[in-house]
Amino acid sequence: MVQPIEVCAARRDVQDASVGAIPTRPVGARSLPFRCAALIGLAALLGCGGAHVGSDTTPLAHQATQPVAYVQQNETASDTQRAVDRAAPDPVAPTDRKIIYHAFLQIDVVNFSDAAAGVESIVSRHGGFVATSRLGGRSGSTRSGQWTLRVPVERYRSLVNDLGRLGELREQHETSNEVTAEFFDLQARIRNKQQEEQRLLKHLDETTRQLPEILTIERELSRVRGEVEQMQGRLKMLADQTSLSTVEVTIAETVPFVTAETPTFGARVERAWVGSTGTLLALLMGLAILATVFFPWIAALGVIVAVVLPIVVLFRRRSRIPAA
Repeated sequence: MVQPIEVCAARRDVQDASVGAIPTRPVGARSLPFRCAALIGLAALLGCGGAHVGSDTTPLAHQATQPVAYVQQNETASDTQRAVDRAAPDPVAPTDRKIIYHAFLQIDVVNFSDAAAGVESIVSRHGGFVATSRLGGRSGSTRSGQWTLRVPVERYRSLVNDLGRLGELREQHETSNEVTAEFFDLQARIRNKQQEEQRLLKHLDETTRQLPEILTIERELSRVRGEVEQMQGRLKMLADQTSLSTVEVTIAETVPFVTAETPTFGARVERAWVGSTGTLLALLMGLAILATVFFPWIAALGVIVAVVLPIVVLFRRRSRIPAA
């Protein structure tokens, strides 16, 4: 872009040299045309150089300012996009979703004692607890147990996977129910009802109200408070079910359970004696309870017989005397 300027400058130097090379002549009529021609040529050369400079410097300025304008335009567009993104409402985050998880597992094991201990260990390791449990079985038969476990929702999947490794998984059934809309709708309705309650209390505090108006406001307050309590109860239940998942586990033993030592004859006699005396005591307690139940009826019948029997005997005696 600087080359035309250098060429024009070289031309001016050559012209100057050529002008300087003109032999000096006395000022007269013959030297004047040559000087005029030299001045005209010099002016033409200077105009050519100025035109080249002007035509070359304008694109340079345009090229220098164009990237700056482009960068400023992009920055403005980026700022606008960021402002739009900040103004747009955020969608419901995955952690804000309210989902109720429920699972049912049926597992067969060889050693029931180890499996029962494993259930307690697994639920404790995952930060949960045993809500209910029921175990059954005796020597010579298979044992089984049922557990209802509550575990934080973020540990639900890992708990189910660990329980499935206790033995042979025969059945697995899972359900999930999303209640996000209901949960946040209840929160909004509770806030609206509480604001309505505050307005009613404000009206009730006015001393200019008449008795019928006061009674009407109190009825409305009772209705609003009842609705708020009902919605709060539902919201609390949803919060509990969505924060803690429920897992029901049924474990059955595949091999009949046998005690480590076979009971001796004395142990069997002792067990029979304890069972017999226990049965006798239960029978006596039942008879005592039965007698207590029927004692009022027996006493009432005895009173009736004591009163009615003498009257009947007296009536029979009187009926026999005339006949004699």
